[in-house]
Amino acid sequence: MPADAVPFLRLREVEIHHADLGAGYSWADWPMDTARQFLRDDGDRWRSEGFHVEATDARYSWTFGYAAARGPGTHTVTGPIRALAWWATGRDPGSVLSSSEGTLPSLEGR
Repeated sequence: MPADAVPFLRLREVEIHHADLGAGYSWADWPMDTARQFLRDDGDRWRSEGFHVEATDARYSWTFGYAAARGPGTHTVTGPIRALAWWATGRDPGSVLSSSEGTLPSLEGR
């Protein structure tokens, strides 16, 4: 691993586990840019059937895995950027996300 990747990995670990503690800080408190970085990283690492992810509260989108070109019939998950980032860590964001196929892809245990 390149040394310049370490600060991001530490930030990721601290933010995610801080939210896991449920002690007055949650994924909803993450800075928007931090959530965006998490989604970019998770999308780049996903090596399975693909889908698209689109934030509803920011002008960002990501491709996870081997997704087809965008268009009708493309599996797309949408929601607020912080909830998407929380879900991409394999955690349950509740009912704030939606999927064009009805159910969210499972990212747990990646």
